Amino acid sequence: MEGEGKTSLFPFPKEELNALRRERSIFLFGAVTDELAFSVAMLLRAYERENPSKPIRIIIDSKGGSVKAGWVIVDAMGICKSPIETVCYGEAASIASVIFAKGDRRYMLKHSTLMIHQPWADGPCYPIKESELRNMAEDLTATRREIEEALSECSALSLSEIHELTETDFRISAKEALNMGFCDEIL
Repeated sequence: MEGEGKTSLFPFPKEELNALRRERSIFLFGAVTDELAFSVAMLLRAYERENPSKPIRIIIDSKGGSVKAGWVIVDAMGICKSPIETVCYGEAASIASVIFAKGDRRYMLKHSTLMIHQPWADGPCYPIKESELRNMAEDLTATRREIEEALSECSALSLSEIHELTETDFRISAKEALNMGFCDEIL
């Protein structure tokens, strides 16, 4: 059959993709990677150019990924003149929870969750020099502080409360997220 064996990045009919474009929706599904961050940043820029006063919706279902790539998305959202609506489908975890929380208007589905935690070290395999280990620890501490500050700014929680919650993987229901100030409305 014609087209057999072909796969598509977007398994939607062309008319569905056009509708998503008209609605100014961006999907952030799966791991937050450099490639995804670049795509999201470019789509934000394109939608902003089309109409800077019309909202852009970022729909998120992600377990997180690269903190660096996540900050690219957060920064792109921050300089975008269009209002940014974030919608949590399923889960926004790790750096994806920060991206979600940074939306100008934040929505969660009834059974969706957020998961916040401290960042993980991702470094070279052992053996490692003590000085390199110390530098990695300092970088990790600075990254944790930056994430905690972002989450505190986007919620009704203090920096010390966020620090306490991120000691372990902390899952937050939509209702709890609304009460904690991470979410503006449950859909």
